[in-house]
Amino acid sequence: MNQLLIVNMIFLIIGNLMFSFTGTGLVAFTIFATVSAFIRVTIYLALAGKQARTAYPFIVLAMAVESIPPACFLSNQLYGFAFLRSYVVGGGLAVILTLILDKLVFVSEISIWKHVTSVLAVLLDGRNSWLEEIGEQLDEEAEIKIDMFSFRREGEAKPELMVLVPTFHPGPFKNFGSSELMYRIADELKSMGIETIFFKGLSNHETNVVAVKDREHILRKVLDEAKKFYNAPYKSSISSPKIFREDDARGLLFSICGLKLLFLTSHPIGMEDIPPSIMKSINDDHLIPVDAHNSFSEEVRDLSVETIAAFSKILKRASETTLNESQPMFIGYARSQLDQYSLEDGIGGLGVSALVIGSARNLAAIIVLDGNNCLPTVRDKIIERLKPLGFKEIEVLTTDTHIVNGLKFGGRGYHPLGEVIPAEELAEKSHEAVKKALRSVHPAEVAWTRLSFNGVKVMSSSFLEEAAVKAYRSLAIFLAFFATSFFAGVIHGLLLAC
Repeated sequence: MNQLLIVNMIFLIIGNLMFSFTGTGLVAFTIFATVSAFIRVTIYLALAGKQARTAYPFIVLAMAVESIPPACFLSNQLYGFAFLRSYVVGGGLAVILTLILDKLVFVSEISIWKHVTSVLAVLLDGRNSWLEEIGEQLDEEAEIKIDMFSFRREGEAKPELMVLVPTFHPGPFKNFGSSELMYRIADELKSMGIETIFFKGLSNHETNVVAVKDREHILRKVLDEAKKFYNAPYKSSISSPKIFREDDARGLLFSICGLKLLFLTSHPIGMEDIPPSIMKSINDDHLIPVDAHNSFSEEVRDLSVETIAAFSKILKRASETTLNESQPMFIGYARSQLDQYSLEDGIGGLGVSALVIGSARNLAAIIVLDGNNCLPTVRDKIIERLKPLGFKEIEVLTTDTHIVNGLKFGGRGYHPLGEVIPAEELAEKSHEAVKKALRSVHPAEVAWTRLSFNGVKVMSSSFLEEAAVKAYRSLAIFLAFFATSFFAGVIHGLLLAC
């Protein structure tokens, strides 16, 4: 609020200088005073959000204290009256604007004003409760699945590592929605003495979990299942990896204890979320696709029809493929952190994870970077750095975490890995993690389960598309009112000058 007052005062000072030293005189002052009042009240009410009713007296009192004394006591009463009138006109236009956006413009029966102010509360002040209330009102629901792989040392009872493949999308931004869910799960499993690595399942912004009760339910269910793994049947078998290629798409397939884990990428071609709908034509419950999400491009907002078709062909081929699991399984895992970098730089709290997996003489390395996508060069540098270690296959993934999104304004709102954090440094940290993982390689067993959650409230694509359309419409209304405040300043300045 102090910043708003400062901006308001700057406008007034400029107007006062125009009044004193230019031929435009009083009209220039009323323009600047009216526009500044309009902007100040609009932003103030936007930040007040659902508490706007209780905020009205404060903004009215503040502006009255600033404008009434000059109108009453200045020797140049024309100036003082212009000041007061400008505040009334500008502030009044702001109030009318907010009422229009609150009462006449709706997204799925939720006012666009409520939606915008709730988003601002998250982005500017870290207050999630208003937007979560909107989430509870949404009618859109989705099914969320989480494949859980529990690894333990051969012959031991306690799980040591969970690899989770969720289909909830880790978004939409900051710590709102399901952006923070991965970290809460990892922290809770860590308290049980279990490390966690996340692979990105097929998900997009249609599967952002927006209701608090749904996120709590998912968390509780994951922890309950983790406890059941102590008494679950484990196996130890793994196949050699198999590569599939279709046009620009690539698939890396492992068969682990009867389950097929398929890593999908279009690297170096730009890629975004692989849509869950791609699985509708695949009838194989044992196929678990992983979206590598490892090739950011400014030109790619959604996957092309051709890329989706290529991934579909790979999924079909993988579903029809049976790999020979003739070898006992070995694993090693480790994590490295980039302590000198922060969320604003694009790296989440899970840092760089390395999973070394395969048979004793045929190991593969899976690197998981906790970021929202990465530049193509990141995968190239990591593979180049790890190749001398003799792995059969190497793949680089990102978690697609959106906890790094919305932390700064301007541009796209986040940094893909490789943009601020150099690819070479990510490669070194990956090498560090892999070396640690190799030192801990041991015979292992795995158990698996799949959790399904029905009726999970999400911000669907239809809601987001409608919100985008209504936001542009609201922006047009705002600009119209902004222009009105300018011309209102001109008119009442001319009337006072006459």
